[in-house]
Amino acid sequence: SVTLNPSTIASGGTATGTVKLNEVAAAGVKVTLASSNTAVATVPATVTVPANAQTVNFTIQAKTVTSNQSATISATYSSVTKNATVHVTGP
Repeated sequence: SVTLNPSTIASGGTATGTVKLNEVAAAGVKVTLASSNTAVATVPATVTVPANAQTVNFTIQAKTVTSNQSATISATYSSVTKNATVHVTGP
């Protein structure tokens, strides 16, 4: 799964995303991240869930927007994609 905290952030702000696997990773697991609208929010290209862990956090960076916008943040591992929506509020 992928969760965002908070899911609504101010223009130019940040939020923390968390990727959670269904089971503990036996070895480091690379998860591919993407934003549906990089003019609204960006994420790292990949994150790695460490060995013997089930979750990893990453930073969502909101861009400067002039009105309320949203973007879908996706995390893909082993052909499975999970999505969450981040809302960025304008001034």
